[in-house]
Amino acid sequence: MRWLLPLSVLLFGCAAPEAELAVFAAASMADGAAAIGAEYQAGHAQAVTVTHGGSDMLAFQITQGAKADVLITADLDAMDIVGKRHDAVAFATSELVVAADARIADFTDLAEPGVKIAMAAKEVPAGRYARAALAKLDAETAEAILENVVTEEPNVRSALAKVTLGEADAAFVYNTDLRDSKLKRIELPENASRRATYYIVAFTPEGNDFKAFARTSPGRDALAKLGFDKPQ
Repeated sequence: MRWLLPLSVLLFGCAAPEAELAVFAAASMADGAAAIGAEYQAGHAQAVTVTHGGSDMLAFQITQGAKADVLITADLDAMDIVGKRHDAVAFATSELVVAADARIADFTDLAEPGVKIAMAAKEVPAGRYARAALAKLDAETAEAILENVVTEEPNVRSALAKVTLGEADAAFVYNTDLRDSKLKRIELPENASRRATYYIVAFTPEGNDFKAFARTSPGRDALAKLGFDKPQ
């Protein structure tokens, strides 16, 4: 399966391996999870490791035996893979937008012939959000945009990288993905607007502590500094 790719791991602190708290986070929440982790371990004995990738990929890895104390996904559907839909709690949001190079002036340009668009695969939240947004447009425009999709990526950060590298003209990403980017940010039409909601769930008592911390003022402030909003 194409999206079963190696995961990226960030380690914070210097505690012994047995003391590490393992957080699996959606690629678009990698920086957010790291920021919460840094705040969390300032008052706890555990080091925090953040493994990031596509939400569905991470959930699948957990079902295959990967050790995780916490899972953070970019939508609720991904929680079904680990059977945790009813235990997951919403704790952050980010707006779906288009990252574009100089060729793209506004959203309507995405339907022009020859435009190259990168989109996350439908198996991951960013791909589901993007396709749901397009479904709100008139059929002709939606079809033209989908015909311009030249690559389907395993996560939203991979889609963004295609534009950064000049391999695509535009990509559907989250607003928070563009925090340090020089690419143009284009909002979706009002009738097609979508906001990603991030969910968190714990698998261990230690994970429950991290989950609770993520929803405290220090956790929320860490996310707010990166542009994430509270759930509506």
